[in-house]
Amino acid sequence: MKRFLTLFVMAILCLALVACGGSTCTHSDGDCNGKCDSCGADFGTAGCKDADANGKCDNCGKDMPTTNPDGVNLVSGGKANFQIVVGSDAISKNREAIQTLMEQLNKRIDGADFVIKSEKDLKAQDIEILIGNVTTRGAEYKLDKYSYGMKGYGIEVIGSKIVVVGGSDESLDDAIKILERDVFGIVKAVEPITDLTVKESIHKPQNDYKIKSVKIGELDIQDFVFAIDKSSQARELANEYQQKFYEIIGYRPEIVQLAKLTEGQRAIRIENIERDGDRSTVEGFNVYIAENGDVMVECEFPNKLVEVAGALFTGEFLNTKKTSIKISSDFTYKKDVRNITYEQYGAKGDGRTDDFAAIREAHITANTWGHVVHATAGKIYYIGNKTEGKRIPVLTDTFWHGAKFIIDDSAIDTHNTCSCIDCKMRQAAIFEVQSAKGSVNVLDAIKATLENGPIKSSFDGATITKFENWPLNYDALVHMGSNERRVFVRMGVNADKGDEMNEIILVHADGTIDPSTPITWTYTTMSWATAYSADDTPITIDGGGAIIETIANRPQNNDYNQYARNISVTRSNTKVCNFQHIVQEEQEFRAPYAGIINTTRCHNVTYENIVLQPARRKFVAQNNQQGTYEIGGYAANDIKFINVNANHFFGTGAAYDYKSYGVLNKAG
Repeated sequence: MKRFLTLFVMAILCLALVACGGSTCTHSDGDCNGKCDSCGADFGTAGCKDADANGKCDNCGKDMPTTNPDGVNLVSGGKANFQIVVGSDAISKNREAIQTLMEQLNKRIDGADFVIKSEKDLKAQDIEILIGNVTTRGAEYKLDKYSYGMKGYGIEVIGSKIVVVGGSDESLDDAIKILERDVFGIVKAVEPITDLTVKESIHKPQNDYKIKSVKIGELDIQDFVFAIDKSSQARELANEYQQKFYEIIGYRPEIVQLAKLTEGQRAIRIENIERDGDRSTVEGFNVYIAENGDVMVECEFPNKLVEVAGALFTGEFLNTKKTSIKISSDFTYKKDVRNITYEQYGAKGDGRTDDFAAIREAHITANTWGHVVHATAGKIYYIGNKTEGKRIPVLTDTFWHGAKFIIDDSAIDTHNTCSCIDCKMRQAAIFEVQSAKGSVNVLDAIKATLENGPIKSSFDGATITKFENWPLNYDALVHMGSNERRVFVRMGVNADKGDEMNEIILVHADGTIDPSTPITWTYTTMSWATAYSADDTPITIDGGGAIIETIANRPQNNDYNQYARNISVTRSNTKVCNFQHIVQEEQEFRAPYAGIINTTRCHNVTYENIVLQPARRKFVAQNNQQGTYEIGGYAANDIKFINVNANHFFGTGAAYDYKSYGVLNKAG
């Protein structure tokens, strides 16, 4: 008999060894999933247990509600033994439901006087009902509301307290109403509550999620956290999708900083990355599964991160048309996010709404992140008297695709120049094509050269071909001048005193003066010298057949007050092409224009395939006609006009009638 028992025990041990892969197994279930952690065999029981009623699972340590076997005695002898403590969020978001509960209790419990107070104003007592996120009581009474789901709630008996939580503001409202109806038994009839002990918790977790499971590679979505860089855009996206995941899947991934990821922790990594490579080939937004299983969400344009990644997650990771989603480990998604439109920033393009602010905001964003900007074909963008002297800064490629721009000058008052808003609007450009580099004062470098003698003109045997110790490491157009004498003096009807002696020269990064811009004057002193970058990345502003329509100004007199309201180019290496300018609704009195295209302090600018319509000349007394222009500029070098035409001119001869609008005469 003893031998038989020995053999039986050995057989049982062998079976156990086989079940655990041939080694001794203690069968622990640390995550309470009902499977042996070591061998995967059925553990026999599943789920958390809390034998010591400390609010945590004895095995895996997870927070869990505990039950008081004696119950919580809320009312005895017709008197309330408890107080109601409300978390700050619940006070603001669930006030109405809480107020209704308290009013009903005050009617049914003798001497009760419940009012909503901040939890900090209520001294803790033994028996309490805690509603929402109450932070001033012990950790054992803080439940994870997200474990219930958006539609779920719990009325949990924990020790001598009843904790009321909801997975959302709406479900907390539901829990408060259940507390009122099912716990306190309050119905329409006003019946007193004399004795009430609550023993059982009430649970209603959500289990009707649209998506039952999401796998990334071989891992469940529950194995992932959101890891973000320090940008506000990454935080915004993570917050948005933390909530989306919670609503649709029932899982709310933790958000952590990238720097705080622990080794082996799987993450959906949301990062803004620096541009790498030729901008013409950069796509800007990439999502892929890394070798370690992380989901990499990378974007070169932070302002696009929320928009594009949001659409991606909705379409791929949270496709609610499916109940189960699996993202393969070789998943890759790329999107070109360099391009933005005026409409994305609020432009209407209806020819009536003033779109200046929206167009300006689009270009400011584009300048920051290197976007290409697009108008929409067929749209009419109206720019009126809301510019306030601001300009639309253009630093990136821009394509207008044949759209129309109306620049309405009719409502801008014209008077002697001052600092009022009308004068600021009148004098400012609409579009200013700018350099990313600011101007630099190089006076000291040129003065150092003057210490060795005058800087001579090329007509006077110039000896200077290079500035030593030149401070810049890029090519620059230098505008320099001296007050030792005046030049460009104008005689005749529009006589003036000229300008200080000045000129522009192209200086290379090594200080060499380019032979195409020899020094014109001889200088013994230098009063000022400013350098403007000539090394900007080439950009193009392509109208694509666009029409720029100016509704002409309407001054009340013949004072000379020139308008800009144009395209101003102050950036080197720029091309402006393919548009037409027309002028409409000119009146008898009209102020002159400085030119729809104006080029100032820059190098290598090309205008191509442009049709211009000059405004009519401004007539004043003594047959003096003050000039109005379509092309203007100052201190610019290497400016090319290719196929640039004016579609008509207005004559100045005796037969010219300045009061006749749009009529050419024999002198024209």
